[in-house]
Amino acid sequence: ESAGVNVSEDKNSTKLIYVGDSDSALTASAKEKTQSRENNYNDYAILSSGDEIAIYGNSDHAIREAVAYFVSQYVQEGSIVVDSDLNVVAKPENIDVKIAGKSLKGLRVVASDSSYQRMAIYVAESLSVLTGYTVKESATAGDYNLMLMAANASAKGDVAEEYTVSVASSNLTISAPTFASLAYGTQIFLSELTNGIDFSEGINEKRNFEMKHVDAMNVELFKYCGTWQATDSESPTTMISYWNAGYVEVDFTGNAITLEFSKETSFKVKMDDDPAYVSYTADGKITLFTEGDGKHTIRVYNNDRKSHLYFAGVSVEDGVQLSRTPDKKHYIHFVGDSISENRNSFTFRVGDLLGWDFAVSAVSGMALEDNYGFWRKNNGGKETNPENYTEGSMAKMIYESAGITSVGMETAFFKLGSPDDVMTGAERELYGSGYYTEALDNKYQSGNTPDIVFSFLGTNDELHSLSSADRFTKAYIKFIQNILDTYGEDTKIVVLQAVSNGLSDSNADHNYYNCIRKAGQRLVELFPNNVTFIDRDVISTWNIEISTDKIHPTQGGYDTMTIEIAKILESLF
Repeated sequence: ESAGVNVSEDKNSTKLIYVGDSDSALTASAKEKTQSRENNYNDYAILSSGDEIAIYGNSDHAIREAVAYFVSQYVQEGSIVVDSDLNVVAKPENIDVKIAGKSLKGLRVVASDSSYQRMAIYVAESLSVLTGYTVKESATAGDYNLMLMAANASAKGDVAEEYTVSVASSNLTISAPTFASLAYGTQIFLSELTNGIDFSEGINEKRNFEMKHVDAMNVELFKYCGTWQATDSESPTTMISYWNAGYVEVDFTGNAITLEFSKETSFKVKMDDDPAYVSYTADGKITLFTEGDGKHTIRVYNNDRKSHLYFAGVSVEDGVQLSRTPDKKHYIHFVGDSISENRNSFTFRVGDLLGWDFAVSAVSGMALEDNYGFWRKNNGGKETNPENYTEGSMAKMIYESAGITSVGMETAFFKLGSPDDVMTGAERELYGSGYYTEALDNKYQSGNTPDIVFSFLGTNDELHSLSSADRFTKAYIKFIQNILDTYGEDTKIVVLQAVSNGLSDSNADHNYYNCIRKAGQRLVELFPNNVTFIDRDVISTWNIEISTDKIHPTQGGYDTMTIEIAKILESLF
């Protein structure tokens, strides 16, 4: 696809391409051709016979190199053009890497702590690419080892900018006071091996390196999506995320970056185009690796709406380039209730599917209107007496400042935290109960505001309160106007009809299909240049599977919504 080939529509030829270690006879021939020399880790072969092509390499690295070569040489104007008897065998020149005069063949890379086993895997792969031999990572030491040792893999405090290299009996040890300093010391060690430096037996050197720190307040470098604010008076250079899906992105060169947090933080990381999100917890600093020395993008998410990213910035080795991750085609902010809050919901997936930036503000049980719906949660409970709301909770602040006992999104969306968030310590002192008289300001988005807001509200208004269509419409008009006042008059807004109907009386005025339809139609009339309303007649063609509670989609239903909503948004924008 990256080469512009649509395989299903290639009119010039039909090819069967085997990549990697398949059971085809052609692959077996390619494999044989790559194993004619001892240090063959990087060797690969590309063979063709009739309409079959085999691309084989002796390692994942070699296969990637073979595919890249194949695309560059044999894809022309969107078609694959290959002779029927192609025979390419590549044996890249390997660097003669030695430690104490001994080759690295048979070396094991061992991490002394399982928390940085991923570093051992990375180092082993890097050495294999350098030497052409398979260097293995292992949890246990063997006869010939490269030991990676940190005094404390989760040590707090500043990155100790030093590491020690020692060689004894042909075994090498890299040690450092912290995991981060070990990571960067290892990077320098690999670069020295690349340049042919032979570490002598008996060496025991402590070395220093320079780190470059950039704090989180640099909003021109870091791209923030979601609701963020520098609210931690104890750590004024920290940016804190609020609501469901806040993330920060930055581009960097090289293959290592140290994330820094001012408090213990649980978070997820997406690296480059990898569809998987990897979970971490860090209290202080954590160094993450990626593959290759080119430019990479790291995205760091908060885990849920009641946990925060206390992001303090990043550190990189001196010489590594940092740059702002380019904005995507659109930045969309999803607003909703429990159907939108689920991390398997469309709200968390449509953005990545379209390649757009996104954010999510959603709370289970949330209505559009204040004092309607059934949201009375208070830090995990269902307290009906607001006088007993937990001290420091957003719910108590809202009640004390505005007299609202069951907050709706018309108020909550324009506040810093979600209603069942609990502020303590410095944050509580900084904002206090009077905070909830203020509206959301663009600075909470660090100058990066959405150009599309997707509103999926109304189910809880009608399901649990039976509010009137007229009052609901007036509330929605006010809500949309506040969005435009906050994000700008050019903001586009998509309003979605309910996807299910748990009420038996489908013709009643309080039926939420009818309430939301009346509101949506009126919004289009009042804001013709801003609002698009997706009504029931469109949704009915999607065939969304609904669970037994007659309200929430099943996982299959969420999958359908993700695909169909992505199509709608792509056609609209």
